[in-house]
Amino acid sequence: MKEFILISPELGDLIRKTRKEKKKRQEDLADDIISPSTISNIERGACQVSKNKFEHLCKKLDLDLEKEQPLLKGTTAPDENLSNRLMAIENDIDLVSPDLALEELREIHLEKNDPLLSEYFFLKAKCYSKKSLLKKAHSYYLKSIQQADITKNETNLRAAAYYEIGRIMHSNSIKEALHYVEKGLGRVW
Repeated sequence: MKEFILISPELGDLIRKTRKEKKKRQEDLADDIISPSTISNIERGACQVSKNKFEHLCKKLDLDLEKEQPLLKGTTAPDENLSNRLMAIENDIDLVSPDLALEELREIHLEKNDPLLSEYFFLKAKCYSKKSLLKKAHSYYLKSIQQADITKNETNLRAAAYYEIGRIMHSNSIKEALHYVEKGLGRVW
């Protein structure tokens, strides 16, 4: 089970202060394991990051986690918080960057029949749509619908995915776009 660390503003400040004391830029610490944007999120605090990435960053900064135990108390987040994490990622898509959101989504690994998989696919589709990669977005919206059907997801996710497909398709065919919108409204099956 993948563990996450809830980064408090105080913990983020500690990371930033340590990095600056060592005269390092975020880009200097970035590598295949941790990106500059993840480091930036950590330093701002109030976010979740995988425990492995956080420990990797601390090791690069020669930061002794044992010494900082008071700041780490209560920071481990079990997978039950995944729904909240997905909600935060959706905010990142809308308010920050679809690229950052895709990076965060890549850190999440769900089982085949996980009830949150339809939401995961929906968010990937939304990222690709924002990036104007409409074929990829269309494909992931369809995956979201299929997964919602498999897991009997009772949210409005199916309707939202059909609406988004209709929005994407409107430039190709108004008739096809209306078909998807009607499916989302539950009028066509």
